[in-house]
Amino acid sequence: FHSEPQSMRSLLRVCRKLKTEEIVIGLECVQYKHQGVLDRFISGDISEADFLQKIEWAAHWDFPFDFVRPLFHWASLNQIRIYGLNDSSSSLKTRDLKIAKNIESIKKQFPDYLLIVQIGDYHLARKHLSASLKKVNPKLKIQTVFQSPDEVYFKWMRNKKTVSDFLKIGPDRWAVMAV
Repeated sequence: FHSEPQSMRSLLRVCRKLKTEEIVIGLECVQYKHQGVLDRFISGDISEADFLQKIEWAAHWDFPFDFVRPLFHWASLNQIRIYGLNDSSSSLKTRDLKIAKNIESIKKQFPDYLLIVQIGDYHLARKHLSASLKKVNPKLKIQTVFQSPDEVYFKWMRNKKTVSDFLKIGPDRWAVMAV
């Protein structure tokens, strides 16, 4: 839910609860080719305005940077590595494969770290990014967390189950219902 600022706030809440020395973050909102610029921004070597101009934020991302700013600030303060994952390919299938390869590259650099990826829900269908990740590395363990999916809520309510903030909805699939 890129258009919802609460989506990024939820990601930040999750990250804050983890041991910061053991995580890296991957974001769809930054292209992989801009990693050097992203590193310089996180380390404080360039301003936000320069960062946004150099990565062409307005041309490649339709959502306000205000939503993401707190995550970047927190990562900078805690020396957390953030990686851009996206690619400018127009085909979702091609983008998913390139994003999967970028994720695999990051995991090779940080094999013992938890890689947290924030990505749009179109990529989360099993035949999309998940399939591409399995193609790139069949051993990769993937946990998918959806944010407040309506269909999960209505299914749980039909079954007269109590909806909590965090639901297991399948093998390796979860839903945060408090977004």
